[in-house]
Amino acid sequence: MVRSTTLCAVLASFLSIAGLAFAQTTQGGITGTIRDEKGAEISSATVRVVSAGTGLTRETTTAGNGLYHVLGLPTGAYEVTAQAQGFTTSKAADVQVGVDQIRTLDFTLRVGARSETVNVESSAELTQTESSKIGEIIDNRKVVDLPLNGRDFAQLARLSPGVAVSGGGGGQQGGEGNVSGFSSNGQRSTSNNFQVDGVDNNNYFAGEAAQLPSIDSIQEFEVQTNTFAAEYGRNTGSVVNLVTKSGTNQLHGSLYEFFRNDVLDARNYFNKDTFPKSGLHLNQFGGTLGGPIIKNNTFFFLNYEGFRRRAGITRITNVPTLDQRAGIFAGLPNPVPVTPTSAALFNLFPKPNLNDPSGNFISSPEQTDGTDQFLVKVDHRLRESDNLSARYSRTRIDTFFPFTPGQSGTNVPGYGVNDNGANHLVAINYTRVLSPRTLNEARLGFTRTNVQLATEPGPQAADFGINTGWPAGSLLGLGNIPQLSFSGGFVSGSASVSNLGGAIDQPNRTAINTYQFVDNISHTTARHSLKAGVDIRYTQLNRLYDLAFSGQVSFSGTSGQDALVNFAQGLSSGALQFVGDSHRNFRNTSFGFFGQDSFKLRRNLTLNYGLRYELNTVLNEAHGRLSSFRPQNFTTFLDPNDPNIQTNLDALHAAGVVTQHDVGDIYDPDYNNFAPRVGVAWDIFGNGKTVLRSGYGVFYETIIGNIPGNVMLNPPFLPDFFNAFPGWPDNPANPAVFAPSGFPVLTVTQQKLRTPYAQHYNLVLQQQLPGRSLFEIAYVGTQGTKLPRFRQMNQAFITQAQIDTLTPDVRTRMEIMGIPDFVIDNVILPMGIQAIPSIARTPFFGYAQLFQAEDTISSNYNSLQAKFDKQFSHGLSTLLSYTWSHSIDGASVFFGSGANATTIFPQDNYNLRAERGNSDFDIRHRLSWSFTYQLPGARRFKPLTTGWQLGGILSLQTGQPFSVLAGQDNSSTGLGNDRPEVVGDPNAGPKTVQRWFNTAAFVPNAELTFGNAGRNIVVGPGFHNFDFSLLKNTRIGERADVQFRAEFFNITNHPSFALPANILAAPNFGTLFQTPDAAQNNVGLGSGGPRLIQFAVKFSF
Repeated sequence: MVRSTTLCAVLASFLSIAGLAFAQTTQGGITGTIRDEKGAEISSATVRVVSAGTGLTRETTTAGNGLYHVLGLPTGAYEVTAQAQGFTTSKAADVQVGVDQIRTLDFTLRVGARSETVNVESSAELTQTESSKIGEIIDNRKVVDLPLNGRDFAQLARLSPGVAVSGGGGGQQGGEGNVSGFSSNGQRSTSNNFQVDGVDNNNYFAGEAAQLPSIDSIQEFEVQTNTFAAEYGRNTGSVVNLVTKSGTNQLHGSLYEFFRNDVLDARNYFNKDTFPKSGLHLNQFGGTLGGPIIKNNTFFFLNYEGFRRRAGITRITNVPTLDQRAGIFAGLPNPVPVTPTSAALFNLFPKPNLNDPSGNFISSPEQTDGTDQFLVKVDHRLRESDNLSARYSRTRIDTFFPFTPGQSGTNVPGYGVNDNGANHLVAINYTRVLSPRTLNEARLGFTRTNVQLATEPGPQAADFGINTGWPAGSLLGLGNIPQLSFSGGFVSGSASVSNLGGAIDQPNRTAINTYQFVDNISHTTARHSLKAGVDIRYTQLNRLYDLAFSGQVSFSGTSGQDALVNFAQGLSSGALQFVGDSHRNFRNTSFGFFGQDSFKLRRNLTLNYGLRYELNTVLNEAHGRLSSFRPQNFTTFLDPNDPNIQTNLDALHAAGVVTQHDVGDIYDPDYNNFAPRVGVAWDIFGNGKTVLRSGYGVFYETIIGNIPGNVMLNPPFLPDFFNAFPGWPDNPANPAVFAPSGFPVLTVTQQKLRTPYAQHYNLVLQQQLPGRSLFEIAYVGTQGTKLPRFRQMNQAFITQAQIDTLTPDVRTRMEIMGIPDFVIDNVILPMGIQAIPSIARTPFFGYAQLFQAEDTISSNYNSLQAKFDKQFSHGLSTLLSYTWSHSIDGASVFFGSGANATTIFPQDNYNLRAERGNSDFDIRHRLSWSFTYQLPGARRFKPLTTGWQLGGILSLQTGQPFSVLAGQDNSSTGLGNDRPEVVGDPNAGPKTVQRWFNTAAFVPNAELTFGNAGRNIVVGPGFHNFDFSLLKNTRIGERADVQFRAEFFNITNHPSFALPANILAAPNFGTLFQTPDAAQNNVGLGSGGPRLIQFAVKFSF
């Protein structure tokens, strides 16, 4: 760690190098060499670049070695002219420059009069001779013409090699990053950096794109996946750099509507004919308008899009049988007495309506969505060397999910969530050409996301005699019944039957403001392209997080017993409720400084090198309302008999609690974040056709606010009630479900929390082929270090040797807890360790659980990647990508349920080595193929035979790995994360819907043990999908077109399946029970559903 004085010196040196600089650029450039017919370089030749659409003009001269560089070119088509004294003038038209793309365009001038102009083919090389980055530019033709389910641009990012998602799209099942989530070269789905028009477009809290722009507003975007230059930072995954359209000298616009109806669609695979067909009604509509305000000077662009959806989500689950509701359980000789409260709560479950191995209850409740977004953009040329661009966009969101998304789900209707809010994005860009070889870019950005989630009103706790402190009818669903969890885990969805009640993490509200300043300066010489800059982001994260404010009651089913048996008797394994004011106002500032150079060592050999430094200040709360836990400060336990113990600061300090006021920073700052980058590009034969490239770099990750922000859930600012053996109101032998407790649950952050980082490396061979085609084959690898995870650091001990080390001893602890001596000596101790309350077996007595965010994970990824990219010519454009890879880590998400509700916590929190295994996104083989093809028309019947176009996206991939859970707390740790014993080959199963894997390969783990089953050792179903489109463009007059299009998603209606039921104790263990789109709560838009047909009409001028 570097001291603050050293830090200041480092920052000062960077600033002196940068002047004013940084940043993720959206602009490209053109470079090349001017030679005569004998191959000699021509110095002082004039190169002039003119935009066909806006008249933007840039001019430079060649250096002594004939090289020229023209920088700061917005995305678009250009005319390039080269001239020199004594030579004819050469002109190349329609030179396409993409996002952050340097095109190589060489000229050979003939001896003659300058007034004579020779038009040459604009054959800018497709290979990358100037850079070692790996990525793909998605041009406007692909953006507009390919069949995109839901018209989500993020789907196009998944066409690139190295990108992995489960089910073909929508984010890996159970993963983070939402619909914009995908794993790039073994990095997590929250590790992608989204930029729009050069400014930040990231949700700092969730690690996802803040705003998804309309397809019709996008000019093009680039996905960089490995060894990008030092100017890029913030994340270790990919950089998605998107540019929106601008106005031109011609007025242009469009009106469109895309619509669907379930009458045209196939049934969901699990929506059998005996049940009503799931509904789907979808409309996307909008328009664009762009043009000149002042020709060649000021331009505008407008876009609006609305979206409406009503979709039935088919889901199969297990609910208590009629016998179980009456207390009759298989394996028990006598019926279990059912308490009146349990009987009443049993009735909240719907009755079984299905006799199927996959589950005994099916439903298709309706999800509704409504969004509206608009964009206003103005581009203005102050003078020939100064350009200003400003844009503002807003998206309104109003969604109802009938099933709880995310952690601890309930899979029966009646406990859905309302998700509503808005986000805003402002960008101001100023570009100034200081000289023909020096360019400065400055940007101001502002992003605001404001979203609220609340459970729909449901059964009220007060009606069942359960006192949560919230009266019936309380706002935001706070008066609802507590969540009833049947897995025994605090954060889990791994029960043998559906949970009951809403999600414990609602209601919540997240309002994020990100202010950004970016500046970079570029300078070119004969052999160098220098760049330096700075990026400063100030983030305000204002959070309301009423975690478990309505309460959570867990039933674990220990000793091989069904959790429903405990539920029938009203005997839970724990109850949790937080109380108080959960409003917090977090603040954080991020600084990024870089310097880089592209050095032309030889005419055909370029060296890229650079250094980046990143500093993310500690996330602090504006009013100091944070506390954490320091194990080294723990000297005595909290008195569980003191009802005010959680607000007693002296007692909390003695028990290891520190507040932000006490320590200044809730975790230690990390100053040592230097990120070197180096790469080489070798044009082997000097003709730009065959290029060998390699690169290496270090990339630091932003610690998203969801990680350290969990320290908001602690006393003295937010006390909680945790009771080990609560009972229902009709069971006076047990304490009340929710009452003040001396056993708080803390969520804390590791004191020495370091910035996660990854190392990227690659070796790439590119070969340009005839027909504007490029073939590329590459080895790409990454290693992740200090990745964050959640761990229960106060897990109950389960061996006698461990218990013997406890102070005070367990008997004294039980006495302190108020358990009578007679019960201790004659009931609990004779029954063994498993009968001792788990909170009496923890190393830090007085705390029920200590959930710690820590940086203890590493990852490793290796891959072979290949692609064939044919740019549009002769009516055809196609991109074929293939990836063969293996990704390994110790955890693939920080906060979420993980793959198929595999929970975020280790099985044994004291043995993290046992968690190392295949990543959730370890997709071994993935192939994607996309194409557009304009059918040739016939001369006769021209209006009918011309304008037809085909398009398609084919996705093929192997399955996503997942873990098998026992579904019972046989280890008696109280987490519900036990994995079973493996006694065979789990992947030798029949691969059928009724039994996907070898279920006989697993048996329950013995009491007080952890199973030997590894993490993610079973592989789920693969994914096969082909989306197809048919378009007809008809010209109306001179400038207008009407387009009719029909799109068929999963045109072959090939069934795809989400991960199978993975709970050993569940009756549907091993069965396939839902499709990927339903698993992602994204029916109709997520990939993996039945065949869907969409029609559209679009008028353009």
